[in-house]
Formats: sequence, structure tokens, C-alpha cells
Amino acid sequence: MLDSTKHSYWNALGVVAMSTGIENFALAQHSFIKSLNMEANNVVAWTNLGALYLKKENIELSHEAFKIAQSLEPLYVNCWIGQALIAEAVGSYDTMDLYRHTTELSTHTEGVKGYAFWVCSTLLDKTNRESELYRYNIVQMNAVSAAQVALCKYAERIQTDSSAFTMLGYLNEHLNLKNQAVWAYLRAVELLQPAGPSEELSFALRNYGRALCNTGQWEQAVRIYSSTPQEELYDITGLALAYFRAGLLQDSVSAYEKALGVASSEKERAYILTALALLQHRIGNMDAAKTLLFKCSVLKEPIAESLLSLCALGLVRGDATLASAALAELLKQGGAAVEERCLLTCALLALQGNYSAVQREAARAVHSNPGNPSLWALLSRLVPRYYPRKAAGGAVAGSVACHSSMTLGKKALLYSGVNQLARGRHSGEDPRRNALKTIQRAALLCPDDPAVWAALMAACHTENTACVLSGSAPRRRGLEGMLMSRVAEKVKPLEAVEKPLGQALQSWVLQQAVIALKQAGQHSEAV
Repeated sequence: MLDSTKHSYWNALGVVAMSTGIENFALAQHSFIKSLNMEANNVVAWTNLGALYLKKENIELSHEAFKIAQSLEPLYVNCWIGQALIAEAVGSYDTMDLYRHTTELSTHTEGVKGYAFWVCSTLLDKTNRESELYRYNIVQMNAVSAAQVALCKYAERIQTDSSAFTMLGYLNEHLNLKNQAVWAYLRAVELLQPAGPSEELSFALRNYGRALCNTGQWEQAVRIYSSTPQEELYDITGLALAYFRAGLLQDSVSAYEKALGVASSEKERAYILTALALLQHRIGNMDAAKTLLFKCSVLKEPIAESLLSLCALGLVRGDATLASAALAELLKQGGAAVEERCLLTCALLALQGNYSAVQREAARAVHSNPGNPSLWALLSRLVPRYYPRKAAGGAVAGSVACHSSMTLGKKALLYSGVNQLARGRHSGEDPRRNALKTIQRAALLCPDDPAVWAALMAACHTENTACVLSGSAPRRRGLEGMLMSRVAEKVKPLEAVEKPLGQALQSWVLQQAVIALKQAGQHSEAV
């Protein structure tokens, strides 16, 4: 016979009475209350009683039970999870914060999965980015990283939960952990496939295909997207994008045309028509691309991307009238970001031959938005090409962008070095702050950028020229071949996306090498 005065026995009886298959809630309530009569400071019994009331949808009593449990033992994670579940049930703004607190106390499966769910749901809602709630819950609390770390621990413990792997993949994507996202989505697909076709499997395949595209595995992405039912718009457009990236342009056109029949709104049609226009431009059908973009502009819900593309098409074709009209409409609509508006305006001014206005327009944008590092980087990029007499200011602009943004800073460092080149800043003038030193730092930060190695070749040539002019022996000869091969190696991935840019860069490097060899008197090698 068990001792009826032991509170743990009554608590265990209550848990058994609540379990699936028995569900004798009256007995469970009686048992938990008896347990509390024996030991009033019993945090487990109070939490279990709160869970019972929550299951019976008695929110007020459940909240009171969990509150008492919290006061007895603030570090007991289960009662905090109970309060989070109540907050979720009543739609409280504190829900995510409560789930976050549970992950800080302990790696509990309910708490971790609940927090990850709310983080992913908040990230999926694109309308709340400027709200105080978003800034606190996501940005200030570093929610994406915290949820990803917690969910990794959950996935190590429970390896059969497909929804957890889906959320983990989504969080990895937000953290730019592309390979980890592919692995997580693949695991979700593997868990769902044995059950046969389902909406969940289609969703998992769609995510997996997108992650493969993000890692450049285009052929594999085509295969995965093709295995979806091809009924949802996202499946069809995902397949079209994978075809495009894999170089199957006609297949991509066919897929986008199929997507037009599935699109349910004018805005979706506008995005698809814009994508078709970009495809036609890539194929070489300029008139077809122009016609499609004009179609976008007359829809009921025009999008900024179509006007951006139309303006860019005018710039590429040298049609200042078309570019100017599209830019005017874009500025009127106000849909594009300030950096895009500034870039297109500067490009149009350059097309019209008004080079001094290019620098003024970029400087005006920086003056209006001094906290925007993208504009500082753009100014630094434009100055050496269109207004080199202001190269000293361009170098400063690059330095500001470098210190303002870690993302843009690496590229801005290169722009700063190019400005120093345009100004003729070599080591003989300043041993510490010169173009060679700056570009060497850029090469350390961005070793995969072919433009950095091309700039390094130019900096070495500048140093050698300065040595010749000062009467000393050049110290950096014989580097042309090595730097040329480095540019050729790094430009290969670029050619898959921007072939003309890659070819232009290689052509420039070849000319630079020939000039350097001729200066060194190696005419036979230059030929």
C-alpha cells in the first residue's frame, strides 16, 4: 500500500489520469490538489495543475497556477512554457518574449519549437519591419541567431520532426548559412517522402529547390522543382528561375508563360512579365523585352522593378529618351530605394555626357542621406571614372562607407584604393597611406573578387612607374603573369552571371600586362 501522505504519489496519479487514453480530468484535478495540500510549495504540481486547466481552456485558473509556480521557482522552465502557451492562446504581444525566455532557461522541446515558430512567422510577415515590436523581438534580441542555435540543439535531440528542420532551414537562410539550409531542407524532404505526396512534402521540396538555387546547384534545383505538382505559382516560378540559371533559357520562358496562367493578381503578373522581359533581353530579343516592360507599366498594379528594368534597358541601348521617361515615372511612383534612384540618375547623366553632374548627383544624395553607407560607396565608385580631379574626396567617401558597413566595407575599400590610384597616391609620396596598401587590404578581405586583383596589378604598375620617374629600380616587376592568372581564375564564377563584365575585365588586365612588359623592356613577351 502506497503512503497517501506523499505529495509525489498524488502528483504522479494526476499525470497518469491526464494521459492520453485515460483523460480522467476530474481525478487529475483532485490528485494535483491533494498533492498541493501535502506540499503547498510544490512547483511541479502547480505547473501540472496549470496545464490541466489550460487543456480544459480555463485560462484564468491556468494563469494563476502557472503564476504561483513561477513565484515558487523562477528557473523552472515548464511554468514559463505554460505562460507562453496562454499568451499564444489569447493573442498577447508577449508571446515571443516568453518563448525566448524559456530557451534561455533550458533547452525544452516545447519552448524551443515555440520560439522558432514565432521567429519564423514574424520574419515571414514583411509588413511589420518598422514596428517597435519587430525591432525589439527580432533585432534587439538577436532572435534569428538565438532561435537557430536553440533549434540546432532540438534537431540533434529529435531527428524525426520535419517541421523543425523546415524552420531550421529558413533560419539558416536568413543567416546566409546556405549549405546548412540545404542540409536542413533535405532532411525535411527525407522525413516526408515515405508518407507519399502531400502538401507538406510539396512545401518542403519548394524550400529545398530554393536553397539549391542559392548555392548554385541549378541542375539539381531543376530536378527538385520538377518533382513538385507544378500547381502553385512559387513552384512554377522557382522552376523557371532554376532553368534560367542552368542556361536553359527557352525552358525558362515556357515556365514563366505557364506561371502567367496561374497568377492571381496584377502584381504577380507584373513580376512575371518583368522576368520574361529580362529573359528576352538575355536571349537578345531587345524589342520583345521592351514590349513586355511597357505592358508592365500599364497594368493596374505596376511595380518599381519593371520601371527599373525599362530604365536600365534604355541605358544599355543608349536610348536616353526611354531611360529618362522610365526614370521620371519611377521617381514619381517612389517605389525604388534611394540607392537605385541615385544610381540610375547618375547613369543617365553619364549617358548624356554630363560627367560633372554625375559626381554632383551622388554627392547630393549623400548629403541628403548621410547615414546610408551604400550612397557613400556609390560616390566613391563614381568619382575616379567621371570626375577624377575629386579623387581625394572619393577616397574619403570609400573610407566612410568602409567604417559604416561591414557588408559594403570590403567593396568600398577597393573603391577607396582606386581613388588613390586616380590621385597618384604611391608609396614614395606616403609610405603608410597609398593605393597599394589599401588594395592589398582589399585583397585580404575579398580574395575571390577578380576586380581586386586587377586593381592590385594597376597599383603595382603605379609603384613601378613612380620608381622609374624617380630614378630608382622598380621593385615589383614580374608579377603580371601571376596576377593575370589570378584574375582569370576568379572571373570564371562571374562569367556565369555577368559574362560581358568578366570579358571586359580580362581584356583590361591583358592590356595592363602588355603596358607593364613594354615599360620593362620585355617587348617580345608583350607581343
